[in-house]
Amino acid sequence: MRKIRKPQKPLADVNVGEREADGTRKVVACFWPNLGKLRDGTSTRAILAIDGSSSMQMEYGFGQILVAQPVNYVQQAARRLGRILGITSGANEVLMFYWALGDGSDTSRIGQFDAAGCENVEISGPRENQWGTGTRLLNALKVCIESDYSTSDRTIAIIITDGVFEDEKACVEYCLGIGYKINDGNHKPVNFYLLGVGNNVDKEQLQRLDDMFIGTDLDGKIDLFSHGLFNSLADVDDELVTAAIYAELMTEDIMVGPACRILSGDGGKASEVLCDFSGGLPGKIEFRLPDGARSFTVDSGSVRATQDVSEVIDS
Repeated sequence: MRKIRKPQKPLADVNVGEREADGTRKVVACFWPNLGKLRDGTSTRAILAIDGSSSMQMEYGFGQILVAQPVNYVQQAARRLGRILGITSGANEVLMFYWALGDGSDTSRIGQFDAAGCENVEISGPRENQWGTGTRLLNALKVCIESDYSTSDRTIAIIITDGVFEDEKACVEYCLGIGYKINDGNHKPVNFYLLGVGNNVDKEQLQRLDDMFIGTDLDGKIDLFSHGLFNSLADVDDELVTAAIYAELMTEDIMVGPACRILSGDGGKASEVLCDFSGGLPGKIEFRLPDGARSFTVDSGSVRATQDVSEVIDS
């Protein structure tokens, strides 16, 4: 499915599927939640995994020859992202570690930080002999999934990357196994946000990971990955990242608003009612967009918001 880059509030996340034989498209959307309800009675592990491959050195401030004061964009981003993880997940602490070290598969723990620690953490890059020569994701996923996960109800991890994962097949096989365990109740939920940086990121690879359960019997039940793309860590949009994390926490069982209808188009007289939530608006909804429709409208009576999806349909 293709993601709308910046959804219209109160939507936090909108994904549009490929056109079906009848011309319709599947839409899966999540809303900004009531934070108190979202956290109620749950505990969350929050993790920030930071790419330590040699291709990232410029982002750490190394090699900025023509800059009077080199800027460590990784440290700036890590401090902000750590704060976002802590606030949105309700986690008291955020685990940070470097990954893609050595041959691309090694990891190195930075530390575990509370809110104040996240705002002052020093992220200067791995030791000189640790800078990675490749990008292998599997071990980073295992650190997030297998390390002390049983003590929390959920794990949320942001993974910063600027490269192409050399072990995609192994990652998919591993994550499919985790997906089945989560679905069977034998593993706590895990959500990854892949934050791609720069021009060397394989956009299609991130999309494949995002869609890995489509076409399997876990389709619509489990979703481990979401992703975002930015030119540089200096360009990371905090609101987009926050919305993505919120969206990963949303389910059909979490009520976030009053009675609401979803209409095709701009909600005018010719609009079709696509779904009607007379008992209250769930945090995550799914519906089919009619053939030819290039937008839909969220209508609660007091609030109306129209979401354009043409950027996805035309791509």
